[in-house]
Amino acid sequence: MSTYFQKNRLNLIIVDFDNTLFFTNNINFKSYKKTFNYFNAKLSKKEFNLYAGLSKRDFYKKIFKKKKFDVNKVFDLKKEYYKKSVNLVKANYLLLDFLRKMKNQNVKIALVSNASRYTISLVLNKFSIENFFDAILTSDDVEKTKPNPTAFKKILKKFKATSKNVIVIDDDKSGIIAAKKCNIQSMTFNPQKKN
Repeated sequence: MSTYFQKNRLNLIIVDFDNTLFFTNNINFKSYKKTFNYFNAKLSKKEFNLYAGLSKRDFYKKIFKKKKFDVNKVFDLKKEYYKKSVNLVKANYLLLDFLRKMKNQNVKIALVSNASRYTISLVLNKFSIENFFDAILTSDDVEKTKPNPTAFKKILKKFKATSKNVIVIDDDKSGIIAAKKCNIQSMTFNPQKKN
């Protein structure tokens, strides 16, 4: 292998969870719709598509508007609905297969998501891949979620990686913006945005 390719070898792939690695629009929308209905707030599909990539607090603010709410109470109820409907989650087997092949080439795989650790663990356990990733960073692990670059910076530091040897795969502009802020190349992955 030439020196150029050795220096510029892909060492790390950072992949998003929702609607990238797993198709979760359907379950998230249904779970949140039931949750917001319980709290006498309405959620349209349009609002969901606009705000779902935000942090929980920011997302809830958009839906509740000026109405007071308890983030933990809202999220706890959403988790109950999500758990009952976890069979609605579909894996992106094509991307998982690609990541397995990269892992076999000694490329590290990190899962970085604005989703909660609870949600991610539930789905990874369902598909029996909880030990596949070299690192998992969730909204529970950082104060500021994507598009803030903190999560990506933590992953770069953990693996002592430089941005030129890393690629981000994400479906949402918040992940792409965070990657840009870290000078990491990114790929937008968006096969089922309508679900």
